[in-house]
Amino acid sequence: MADPPYPLFGCTWTLHRVSELFHGDSHILSDIACQIHARRLKDALRGDYIRGVDVAVGGEDTSLRNAGSLLDCSWDLLGDEAQWTSAHRTRSENDEDDASDISDSPEAVDADNTRGIHIQLQFEKTSYGALLLRRPSSRTSMAGYTALPLLLVRMPAALQKTFIDHLSRTFDCRISPMKLRTNFLTSSIEQILHDLTTASLPPLEFQSAIKSVQLQLGFPHLLTPELLRSVDITIAKEEIEIFLNKGRELPTQPLLAEKSHREPTVVGPFTRALAAYFKSHMAIDLLHKSITIKKLACAVFALAGEGKLKLFQPQLEVANNTSRHGAKETTPKYTAFQALLRNFYDLLLAEAEFRREPFDERRSVLGKGKSKRLAEDGEDGPRRKKVLGRDALPERLVPVPAEPPPPYELHDPARH
Repeated sequence: MADPPYPLFGCTWTLHRVSELFHGDSHILSDIACQIHARRLKDALRGDYIRGVDVAVGGEDTSLRNAGSLLDCSWDLLGDEAQWTSAHRTRSENDEDDASDISDSPEAVDADNTRGIHIQLQFEKTSYGALLLRRPSSRTSMAGYTALPLLLVRMPAALQKTFIDHLSRTFDCRISPMKLRTNFLTSSIEQILHDLTTASLPPLEFQSAIKSVQLQLGFPHLLTPELLRSVDITIAKEEIEIFLNKGRELPTQPLLAEKSHREPTVVGPFTRALAAYFKSHMAIDLLHKSITIKKLACAVFALAGEGKLKLFQPQLEVANNTSRHGAKETTPKYTAFQALLRNFYDLLLAEAEFRREPFDERRSVLGKGKSKRLAEDGEDGPRRKKVLGRDALPERLVPVPAEPPPPYELHDPARH
């Protein structure tokens, strides 16, 4: 039987930011804690805990009513793709062999190496899910808290609201929708193309890896939005490398305009060539603050500015091996395509953690020393001035008097 797909791939998720989860002295990233929280969520969705009254969730939601009754709820620690594949392959081998006969068991998923928590809701006719994600290297500085800054949800609206409310009450956290900025979309495609370029792939492999790039431009600030809602653009795989080469030849500095008073425009060879093409052939200034990128899709992901994400299954190459019983078997191995997903995963987590680290071609090429000089030349000047202004503010404040003012009657001019 084929291994189940990795939960992160092949589904359209709704993105949310999550503040640090409070759990006190107990640990949330353990199998026992996951079992406890799964049972509590199941009771909450069934309505069993509300004063003994059975309160059904999503009574007005047709899709949820058609799903049938809730059968099961599970919380599991989620490892990376390799751990997922090895764990399910080992389970199938354990059905045939003794556990003592297996010497190459996979590394167990624990609190140190887990990516987060995989939540599954199994109904009679369908299933829904959610992922609480983090970077395994990230740590919280406060005892009793755990940072899982990114929540991916795949549920109907009514069920999603109940689920988020339950998480907020249980862990005393704030959960808010995560909109994807235009800068994040451009950073993502620039990072993917940069990684593919540095991998030195032959032209045919490069084209098969990236396929095509599709994007949708939006014009939210038009006075008459009904006349032009969006522009859909598809760049064929044969033309992507042409855009990259052209973008490397274009000057960098003229396109470093600001998209708003707070956020500098993300630049890279692909974005630079795309902006020049639009301005020359369509009279559209891609870097203007009134133009946004609403959707972006390539072979790795599909993103929507409203807060939607879909990651595509990595390409697999099959290696022929010989099992310990002498039989030939095929083992799937992830190609370099998986490295692209890992880099995008880190970029997405950085966005959820409010860390503004967009892709910058000059930093990736010129190194840290040049980045420091760029900051000194004024790239972060306005923000630095604001910080200094806030730091100097207390010196200009009028001190609060120690004694209250005299009664109004004592200095009322009308009484004299």
